[in-house]
Amino acid sequence: MTRIYHGWFVLVGAFIANLSFGPFLSFGVFYTPLLLEFGWSNAQTGSIVALALVMYSVSSIVMGSLSDKIGARKVFALNSLLIGVGLGMAANSNSIWELYLFYSVLGGTAWGSAGTVPLSLAVKWFTRKRALATSIVVIGSGTSTLIFPTLSAHLMNIGGWRGALLTISFIFAGLLLLAAVMVKQRPESIDARWKLEEDHEPWTLRESMKTKAFWSLFSLVLLPSLALIAILVYMPPLSIARGIDPLLAAGAISTVGGTSIFGRLASPVLVRMMGGVRSLSFAMGMMSLSTLLVIIQFDLFTLYTFSLFYGFAYGVWIADSPTVAGEFFGRANYGAIWGVINAAGGVGGLIGPLIAGLILDMGGFDLQVLILVTVVLSSATIMSLFLEKPLRSRIISK
Repeated sequence: MTRIYHGWFVLVGAFIANLSFGPFLSFGVFYTPLLLEFGWSNAQTGSIVALALVMYSVSSIVMGSLSDKIGARKVFALNSLLIGVGLGMAANSNSIWELYLFYSVLGGTAWGSAGTVPLSLAVKWFTRKRALATSIVVIGSGTSTLIFPTLSAHLMNIGGWRGALLTISFIFAGLLLLAAVMVKQRPESIDARWKLEEDHEPWTLRESMKTKAFWSLFSLVLLPSLALIAILVYMPPLSIARGIDPLLAAGAISTVGGTSIFGRLASPVLVRMMGGVRSLSFAMGMMSLSTLLVIIQFDLFTLYTFSLFYGFAYGVWIADSPTVAGEFFGRANYGAIWGVINAAGGVGGLIGPLIAGLILDMGGFDLQVLILVTVVLSSATIMSLFLEKPLRSRIISK
């Protein structure tokens, strides 16, 4: 009788852990209630998620390297505690400093792990089906983005933003504990004979950081993340300001998450058809073009049309990026390598909302924010056209 490869069970656990992006990608839904209750400026309110993104970047590096050493199971158990306490206490906050500590610091630390450790597991357990494995994992964050903005809006209608955040804290603490139970670090933990040729001369973090490809990938995570977080944070309030119903505005963000699932599913097909790098370029170009729609005409129809196209392309990008990193640098030290590259997402996400918030606070208008997003995505598209797999002979000298 043929045994089911244990990597598939690990992949389910990694998928569940990747769902914990939900509370943070849903911040735009909490944005207006916080603004109204506390009377903060746009920049102050945006700084809550900005600090969470700083912690995301730090945690991505630390947790990626830590998972290589102590295993994903212990990391997920720790993050269950962090997200449960962080979001639970944030629900009882009465000042911006309390939200900084509980939502941004504790919650953001757990968030950073969700972008690194689950993908590290996919790369370490799969080789020939690596693109499929990484796409399955990142469907978790897409599913979470599909469900939780709308769910959060409904929960707020019942118990306000505090009740919604408290409920979500219990959900994600439980999910991360379940993920911890399901995962093992690498195939060698089950069968010591499992060994890959690519491990004979693995790339180290230090070696990979001396290549142009590493910093190109870093930039191709940074720039789209800058655009993405600005969209997720500010698109709901910008839509409401245009007279769109708050539930429909939240639904547009959920649509981005929903259609991104199809992009993630399409990623392995596109990688087989055109290669990982070209698939990445295709995604960047589609994201850039979709933002032009809401620049030309911002109404309910174009908002949802944008959400469909942008969401699909975002899904392809989010699945292709870790796949390309695995193709370039192998699996042995992937947690540490991808942890640093993925930290760029936090850096970009930090810059995006702050710049957008400052534009609005200085009397700017939504069109300027959308033009900024389009320019950033167009720059990333051009850069991706020059991305090449690194060779050891091309390592940049000190």
